[in-house]
Amino acid sequence: MANFVALTALVHRGDEVLIERPTYDPLLTILDHIGANVCRFDRLAEKGFQLGLENSSASSRPRLVL
Repeated sequence: MANFVALTALVHRGDEVLIERPTYDPLLTILDHIGANVCRFDRLAEKGFQLGLENSSASSRPRLVL
């Protein structure tokens, strides 16, 4: 419930949210319910767990990064 309350307070319909893969699936469900545009990215051990945004379709102004 805390995740739902926090995400609905921070994210609005159409906002872009970057979320790593794999993730906690209920977060995706909440973001889908809100109507957020979800962009996934990978964090790989081979790359030192850096944000793997070079292969994503993320804009330069996401609302939230999870």
